[in-house]
Amino acid sequence: MLSTTDRIIIDMLGHNLEREVTSPEAVQDVLRVNDQLLAKLTLLDYATLAADEQLLIQNIQNKFQHLLVGIEQQKNAVQAQIMTMTQKKSTVAAYMQYDAQATFINRDV
Repeated sequence: MLSTTDRIIIDMLGHNLEREVTSPEAVQDVLRVNDQLLAKLTLLDYATLAADEQLLIQNIQNKFQHLLVGIEQQKNAVQAQIMTMTQKKSTVAAYMQYDAQATFINRDV
């Protein structure tokens, strides 16, 4: 059976799943708190819990795992966009250097 403290931890995790956070700082804060709360849940002896309590904890852990996968995918997408923009910037810089040289050469002709 879950203790009052364990029930509070589960309620806090459930509440954090419902929170809408948009800023990177808020996301980091929620992830840090959730990591600490989930670590406390791993200390529970699942064999002593009722089936519905086990299911509740497993459901919360699965939701957070899904959330972390989504964050990782978004991070990878942003990194890909940054890489694309960097490549475009390099291409434009190379063209501008070429164009400046071509203009300089054409003036001499």
